[in-house]
Amino acid sequence: MPNKSGYRGGRLSGLMTQIPCRQVASCAGLLTLLCIKAMAADAPHMLGTWMIPDKPYPVPGETNRPAALTSLVVKILRQDGDTFSGTVIGPKRKLERIIGSIRRDGKTFIYSSERTAGVGKVQDDQMELCRTDAGCAVLTRTR
Repeated sequence: MPNKSGYRGGRLSGLMTQIPCRQVASCAGLLTLLCIKAMAADAPHMLGTWMIPDKPYPVPGETNRPAALTSLVVKILRQDGDTFSGTVIGPKRKLERIIGSIRRDGKTFIYSSERTAGVGKVQDDQMELCRTDAGCAVLTRTR
């Protein structure tokens, strides 16, 4: 039977009037979340051992490397998508377990241990790491 505009409608229009608005909104929200996840950059491959390379000074971009960072070793032992875990051997040669997460840009990350925390950036085989207790350094992945 035609409505006021002359449109008769069909099976689809009848179906649309039967679907509650909550279900439509939920589906739209889920679709939006899936699209946002798809727009996030791929997480970099972080597995491996990262160390400060032995280079004589001056290193371009670095001035007066903090003594606390001269013997820093980071080992990323596990990675599952944008989360990772591993160990840090700091300047006092104490082993710290770390866990962290890579941000949606696919380059920067944040990590934490029982004693300290930090942020960093990974690109190819270089990691810039800034610790709350020791400053910043650039590490290179060893093979």
